Amino acid sequence: MEVKSFGRIYSDMVNYIISHQDRLTDFNDGGVLTSQIEATAREIAMLYVACRVGFSTHLRSLPYSVFGFRMKEGVRASTRVVLSRSRPFAHATPIPAGTIVAAGSLHFATTEAASVPSGETDSPSIPAAAQAVGEGFNVGAGAVSTIVSTLPADIVTVDNPDPATGGENAEDWAAYMDRFADYILGLQRTNASGFLSGLLDAGIIRSMSRVEHFPPLDGIWNMTLFLEDGSGGMTPEALADARNTIDGNFLEGIGGYRPPGVNIRYLTPTIVPITVDVTVHTNPDLVKDIDLSVVIAEVTETVRKFVNGLKIDESVLVSDLIVVLMRMPIIDNVRVSLPTADVEIRYDQIARYEGCAVAVIT
Repeated sequence: MEVKSFGRIYSDMVNYIISHQDRLTDFNDGGVLTSQIEATAREIAMLYVACRVGFSTHLRSLPYSVFGFRMKEGVRASTRVVLSRSRPFAHATPIPAGTIVAAGSLHFATTEAASVPSGETDSPSIPAAAQAVGEGFNVGAGAVSTIVSTLPADIVTVDNPDPATGGENAEDWAAYMDRFADYILGLQRTNASGFLSGLLDAGIIRSMSRVEHFPPLDGIWNMTLFLEDGSGGMTPEALADARNTIDGNFLEGIGGYRPPGVNIRYLTPTIVPITVDVTVHTNPDLVKDIDLSVVIAEVTETVRKFVNGLKIDESVLVSDLIVVLMRMPIIDNVRVSLPTADVEIRYDQIARYEGCAVAVIT
């Protein structure tokens, strides 16, 4: 689709007027006719841009809409927080639902009402949800440290003893296409793509791997599925949900994915702890007014997100880690001394962040 610029539209309109009338016409800047042409040409140019953007964003999605296959909108992270008083008081202090707390610029809201009991300094653990979707809200333990809402004066601090988990970014086009490919290949339902598509659509897992057993393992299992939900593992309840989704329920008319006569074992992967030692050279123009502890914290968080973003059977590649760190504007160069080589992850394993030591050279 050709998109004409404002200048070309304006020129074409002027040339058309000149060629289709025999009177003298004023085309000087600021003239009445010139202003009318400019106004019309700008509106037409904006229409060109709007049409092009509309085609680019919606037309390519049209074939997939036939299947009712929608892009995922992302998931909010959740955690639990404890609000505290400076000292015990004889009265209870209420904490209303919807209290806003923050980890830096990331805001969370409590989802239940609570209170600090009489004679106590700490509230019970209160569930809190991120106010927007995204992986950026998966902050570590102790990151939530600011009270944004107005509370009684005796409430002075907040903390999250456990990290926030479950936050997912809205699906981009590449991830959508990958998921759609699994969906199409899995329309048969009884193959690996069908398993993966069914479990992903149900929001039960983030990644999966499988191994088939010939002859059956222990004389029972024809196949083993290794599943994880983003945490590196799954709860027994989540594994039961996965089993119910794959098995279906014939009596209730719920279609399953398991081939007849195939016994499937459901397990979580073995966690491979990853420790990183990295030396970073910073950009002097960007970090001259920044404390080194801030640089170390940002590098550590980038490493943590990189490692914990890996799925089952995805190896830790040192080259990928370097690329991720080099994308940080404050970093000019990177040297990774640990791991000393790529860490191979098998089909029954998943990499998980254990620690990071950062040396900064300014």
